[in-house]
Amino acid sequence: MNRAIEPDELLAEAAWLRRLAVRLAGDAEQADDLAQDAVVAAWQKQPEARGSLRPWLGKVVRDGVKMLRRGRGRRAAREGAVATASVREPDELLAEARLHQALVTAVTG
Repeated sequence: MNRAIEPDELLAEAAWLRRLAVRLAGDAEQADDLAQDAVVAAWQKQPEARGSLRPWLGKVVRDGVKMLRRGRGRRAAREGAVATASVREPDELLAEARLHQALVTAVTG
């Protein structure tokens, strides 16, 4: 049976966890979020803690960093697609609309 994780155990790992998150994420603000998410996950899931919580907490942070990187990659791809999309001038759009209108008139009229 799992023993309950005490808040003091999590607090004792807070400084180590933040250092790990900063080293992996490279961004202090995101590192704070990652470390906090790991503590919340440990508190909610109550992983089996026979020894140190560090391996479990470290995996949560590493997985969080992977998700952040995937998200950044997807965002960069979307932004790149938008940046390369052609933007048409209003005159060009108006000319196309007039052409469509003339086509509809020729077909129906």
